[in-house]
Amino acid sequence: MTIRRFFIDKIINDKVILVGQQHNHLRKSLRLKVGNSIELFDSNGQAYRGIISEVNKNDSKVNLVSMITSAPEDQQIESKSTGDISFPIDVATSIPKISRADWMIEKLNEIGTRSLYLLETEYSKSSAQSTISENKLDRFHRIVIESSKQSKNNRLMNICPVSSFSDFIQLQVISQRKWDHLFLGDPSGMDLPEIFKSISSKSTTKLDTNKMNRILILIGPEGGFSQKELTQLDKLLQEPTSSVVQLHKMKLGNHILRMETAAILSSGLVNIQYPYLFNNK
Repeated sequence: MTIRRFFIDKIINDKVILVGQQHNHLRKSLRLKVGNSIELFDSNGQAYRGIISEVNKNDSKVNLVSMITSAPEDQQIESKSTGDISFPIDVATSIPKISRADWMIEKLNEIGTRSLYLLETEYSKSSAQSTISENKLDRFHRIVIESSKQSKNNRLMNICPVSSFSDFIQLQVISQRKWDHLFLGDPSGMDLPEIFKSISSKSTTKLDTNKMNRILILIGPEGGFSQKELTQLDKLLQEPTSSVVQLHKMKLGNHILRMETAAILSSGLVNIQYPYLFNNK
């Protein structure tokens, strides 16, 4: 029998109460009963096995039996108990059309993307189709939870509020130095396998939990980033304060991909290749 998974904001002790959507899913959709085993996880990578002790009209109560995995706040390589792998890989894209945003968010979370940054660029100015309201952000969060339940990803991808391309590059990439490697989608760039080979050949340290290389994948709208935006990026990355960030202009095959496809494809490939990039000793 498949063990059903449920999300809870924070697991504090050995007794958990499910309410709202999680309770309704347990009681009405799955029709689980007292004594059934379930799995509970939170956004910090912790997961537990539990036994349903009560199913009431407005809530369900669960006794925790055992811990399945416990992940620290810092990035971890692999949980010995589950084999769950999580790497510090983030994605930044221009604002997607809402009709395709749900699918992109679901798949990026399944892959294990840590954070998604939504950018307003020159070629993706907000419109009725792409405006991200608080209600839509709430919807995206629910999609992430459902995706994590299905994919057994015990961490929830963080979806950051919309910011301009200029502010994002200046504040997040340069000033705060959040990433060590920046993969920029560019049809005239280097093939991704060649970039992997180049990074791997220069890597001199083992992959460990104390100093993980942080990666940002930057994907523009279907018209690409404007020349003004690319010039700004190149100029800022040439400043002495940004020398820690390594820029890799990547090509994703010979076909023109939708932004959402490019984000999912590149994120998946980088995630799979990550342990081989920084584990050469």
